[in-house]
Amino acid sequence: MPVNIKATDLQGSKGIYISKTREVAFAGFRSVMILTKRSYCIIEEYIEGWEFGAQAFVYQGEVLFVMPHGDETYMSHTAVPIGHYVPLEYDADIYRQTEDVIKRAIKAIDLNNCAVNVDLILKDDKVYMIELTGRVGANGLPELVEINFGIEYYKMIAALALGHNPLEYWKEIA
Repeated sequence: MPVNIKATDLQGSKGIYISKTREVAFAGFRSVMILTKRSYCIIEEYIEGWEFGAQAFVYQGEVLFVMPHGDETYMSHTAVPIGHYVPLEYDADIYRQTEDVIKRAIKAIDLNNCAVNVDLILKDDKVYMIELTGRVGANGLPELVEINFGIEYYKMIAALALGHNPLEYWKEIA
């Protein structure tokens, strides 16, 4: 203890419970199993630290960018993001760890030709991944990508979805 109990088929912080006692863990498990369509869930170590995120984009096996971002959260039964910001102010080693863990995870689960949304946590100068999904983030994250890189990110994502080359929009800044 403490542990996180997570449904594997939900998003938006739904079906996630932080449990610091055995009783709360069993209650969280029951709640998750009511919400999920699966016959199982994830129970993992709860890592307390500074939560942040990143956006990335992978095309034809190449990660075009990793953009770490800060998260403003509201604590409910778990931390719920309500806003984001860039740039993050941390040292080069933390940025290198962030990019490395994201690129390795993308490769490990064979994500390709998609936007990528990542939740991370920093504890004792080590970056841990909480979640990585093949989708664009919410709460203003696409707009932050556009501002940060000077691109039309929605057009990039739409071009990819329609089978067109999204690099048309990326090459403008490369």
